[in-house]
Amino acid sequence: MQKTVLIAVLCTALAPLTATAEVTGAQVGLQYSGYGDADARDMHKTTLGGAMEYAITPEFSVQGDVAQRYYGVASWEGTTGTVHGTYHASNGAALGAFYGHDWIKGKDSDYYGVEGAQSFNQMRLEGYAGYIRGASENKGTTLGGSATFAATDRLGLGGEYGMVNNDDKLQRLGATATYAFPAGYAIDGEIGMADRANSDKEAFVSLGVRATFGGQNGVTFGERGLQALYPGR
Repeated sequence: MQKTVLIAVLCTALAPLTATAEVTGAQVGLQYSGYGDADARDMHKTTLGGAMEYAITPEFSVQGDVAQRYYGVASWEGTTGTVHGTYHASNGAALGAFYGHDWIKGKDSDYYGVEGAQSFNQMRLEGYAGYIRGASENKGTTLGGSATFAATDRLGLGGEYGMVNNDDKLQRLGATATYAFPAGYAIDGEIGMADRANSDKEAFVSLGVRATFGGQNGVTFGERGLQALYPGR
């Protein structure tokens, strides 16, 4: 019930903006990720998500994200909803703040923080820092960033780092690649390593397809929240 309420609130909050604001970008995608270890291949995750961004003024925009996840461990399901407020400065810079809510395994957690992005020449940088407030084992801080280099008009190569400082003390580092097709479709891939407390380092891989509308990247900022950081589960 609470998940339905948050999704309804996101839609209700953003939908009226279409009367006074311009939709600058949107995206919808499907992603699969899992661990490479043969003993952990049942620990996988499938994500269906979408995002939309509205420009209130040339400098200020509001972005909403919703994602539903299905996990291979014990048939878990998870839902995430996030709202971003973004100030678009000159020279390809954007500064923002975000707030969202996670549901997974019957447990709720709120998260909020600040984020920023900078594009120059063929490079795009993005970073964020946040705080998670919820069940005792989910309290903590998050930190992450990514860099993408446009090797060609269609191929983007880069890297991504994410950290959760809670009971799990997760760190993940991956190499990313994106190939864009005509008409706004793209394939995304990542290969990396995840290091959790009381666990060996494990390799993971993810592959996704998405459709973008409007701006070159669909929306300004990527997903936030605890579930977005964990590969596989």
